[in-house]
Amino acid sequence: MSSRVLYVCTYWGVRSRIAELLTTALEKPELVVECAGFETGKIGKLPREIMAERGLDLSVVSPDSIFKFARLHTEFDYVVTLCNEQTQENYLVLYDVVDSLFSGHTKILHWNIPDFMSLTSEGEERKAEARGIVSAIEKEVCRLVSRISVGEKISV
Repeated sequence: MSSRVLYVCTYWGVRSRIAELLTTALEKPELVVECAGFETGKIGKLPREIMAERGLDLSVVSPDSIFKFARLHTEFDYVVTLCNEQTQENYLVLYDVVDSLFSGHTKILHWNIPDFMSLTSEGEERKAEARGIVSAIEKEVCRLVSRISVGEKISV
């Protein structure tokens, strides 16, 4: 039996797309993975470069809007938000939207992941911070996939 996971973040869905790519790279056929953004737009150069270092193509095209999945009445076992509560993101709005669109049997998880737009350093230091964001997403993805694979009950 497969589990359906939707990753969602604010802005253009960069972190959710990264989570989708990292999950897909684990080659777990029991997982059906999608990603969405609260808004849509182009994915920036820095995240694409960092993912290319890992051999993963972070397309310039952003994920679909979360509202598309709601209009299609797409059901998920897990909806994971990737937001940073310490920045100016509209994370509370996103949490409310996710809760209203996917309440019921869906398990909603919130991961505190910084946004690439919050990086203030330059050059190699900026790239190092961006790699840290990807590593944080990868850590959470591996933990979630492991828990789903062993059938662990995940509480919200």
